[in-house]
Amino acid sequence: MDRKSSEVLWSEFVDPPDSARPRAWWHWMDGNVHLEGIRADLRWLHSVGVRGVQAFDGALANPLVVEEAVIPGSEQWREAIAIAVATAHDLGLDFTVATSAGWSASGAPWVEKADAMRKLVWSQTVVEGGELTQLNKLPNVAGPYQDIPTWGVEPREGSGDVKDLVALAIPFHGTHDALEPALVRSSSPM
Repeated sequence: MDRKSSEVLWSEFVDPPDSARPRAWWHWMDGNVHLEGIRADLRWLHSVGVRGVQAFDGALANPLVVEEAVIPGSEQWREAIAIAVATAHDLGLDFTVATSAGWSASGAPWVEKADAMRKLVWSQTVVEGGELTQLNKLPNVAGPYQDIPTWGVEPREGSGDVKDLVALAIPFHGTHDALEPALVRSSSPM
């Protein structure tokens, strides 16, 4: 590498071009969106070297800190997006919006219940052979996934929209041993 190219490399390392600077996820939580807050956020992000954002609407049961919640798809939301686009453009920031509200495009007011993300639950019914039996009902729960806390939201009953996906029958024979794993690991306490 010649001296000139190493100087260019060093210069671009110390002061990278916009194309090499970071982009950030920008979460609009629980409708807490304020027009001046949008401008302030984007100006600050630009000042610390961020060169693009992707706006996400999300919810974690945070308290409302603005006068009125801004709901995705509403007229207020469209105005907020327009302000964000204009401000980002003025600052030279890349600006994108997640495809829908919620996490991983899993829900929004316009998503029908039948098409929404679901929690997989199960029930077990032990039966004796040769008899007609009724399977136990599926649990109707909307609580946290595994033991992940929901930040102050109490577990609640589900929507009642519980349905069978599959019924699986496994014959049992007393000589079969239960399978016990030698080791179980988890990223959270079990």
